[in-house]
Amino acid sequence: MGIAAEATHLTKPLINRLKLNEAEYVRLRMLHKRWLVGLDDIRQNTPNPLMQRVQTIGLESHFEQQCQRVLTPSQVSELKLNAPHDVIPTQPADNQGGLG
Repeated sequence: MGIAAEATHLTKPLINRLKLNEAEYVRLRMLHKRWLVGLDDIRQNTPNPLMQRVQTIGLESHFEQQCQRVLTPSQVSELKLNAPHDVIPTQPADNQGGLG
């Protein structure tokens, strides 16, 4: 699935849940597309897993800030409840990134 299709796939289910109007849908889809491009760039160009995580956190923060500009506060709260962006583990697996 291409990035544009994936952005649509992430955004379409939110139309009813967040009660998005057309302009909000278009803007949120654009933000999802930018987020996916950024995530892909991090994965391809950052070999160090710890640096990938740091850059991904920055990308997440930027995404959330942009959502706050596009959506209402209640829509942002609802989005955060089940954000697809939170699927990235917050801690490395037992055998990664640690000593011993």
